[in-house]
Amino acid sequence: MAKSSPFSFLWQALHLPSKNPKLFANVFLIYILSHLLLYTGFLLSISPLVFKLSDLAKLLPKIDLSSPEFTELVDTLKAVAKELLIFEMIYYVFLFVISCFLSTIAYYANSTTYPGELLTLKEVLNKVKGYIKGPLITHFFVALSGLVYIISFSVIVFVISRYFPSNSNISLWFLAIPLILFASLLLVYLSIFWFMGVAISLIEPIFYEIGAILHATELLNGKKIQADSWVLGFVYQILLQAMNLYTVMVTTVLYYECNQSNGEGFDYAKLV
Repeated sequence: MAKSSPFSFLWQALHLPSKNPKLFANVFLIYILSHLLLYTGFLLSISPLVFKLSDLAKLLPKIDLSSPEFTELVDTLKAVAKELLIFEMIYYVFLFVISCFLSTIAYYANSTTYPGELLTLKEVLNKVKGYIKGPLITHFFVALSGLVYIISFSVIVFVISRYFPSNSNISLWFLAIPLILFASLLLVYLSIFWFMGVAISLIEPIFYEIGAILHATELLNGKKIQADSWVLGFVYQILLQAMNLYTVMVTTVLYYECNQSNGEGFDYAKLV
């Protein structure tokens, strides 16, 4: 029997949509439209506040710092910023809930398609209703775990940079770089179990929250599966960083396009 490649599961995943193209097209459409509508609503709701904040900020240099008008302006800025923060918090709460629901739909669509059960979108939605609690709790647990990990690591880095007894910044970097590299690799490794836990909470509803993560640990115990998991983690990171890089590229191009549309030139010699 031919030995399967550690990359074979990636190839199989790419072929899943071809088994039930209509379902996957509908799931993809729901993904795009849901996030697009939510983001559009968020932009429309905060745009007046952003413009108001920008206009108020432009007045700061024009007002005497010791005048009552300046104090009043600062108070207004704080109030607008607070309102903007509330809108952002509401947006991220809705984004989290919707993302959990959409992720549950996607996981269920994939988990039924892989063994050969071809369902319609309506059938998937009807069946997902009875399984939403476990994945939602697991999603929250995973998000909280990731947040705690990042905060903990940030605190450690801050403490080291603040209190590490060193007369040279170079020696501090020799300590910080391996630590950051180790923490990044550990985050990739943990993410594998977290993502698998979310999938398990839907495919095997008796497992959720920490139970789903522990069950994922059991499933990923074999050497071959561990290798596959590392591949999955690195593929995820590559795609994520590629998307971040593309975002930087788009933002940069947008900046120059806006400058040109406003009739503002740019001296490219400044970049040399």
